[in-house]
Amino acid sequence: MEEVFDYNYSRNSIKQDIIEHGAGLGLPRGWLEQIAEMTTQAIDDWIADKAMVTEDDIRRKVIMELEPLNADIAYAYENYDKII
Repeated sequence: MEEVFDYNYSRNSIKQDIIEHGAGLGLPRGWLEQIAEMTTQAIDDWIADKAMVTEDDIRRKVIMELEPLNADIAYAYENYDKII
């Protein structure tokens, strides 16, 4: 199956976003790196069999994966463009 993505998925960009949002909450870097790795691995696994995904699809999946790991990071990630 040919991989077709609606936008350029960047595992590293998502990891960095998770780490930055968590750092803004004052969480320890080592823990944030673990959360970011677990989340992006789940995204990689989820994308593997998809013919097409959108940025919104990935965003929703990241939030869904973050929720059980740290609800505060999930909230910050979900609302980053709405927070003043």
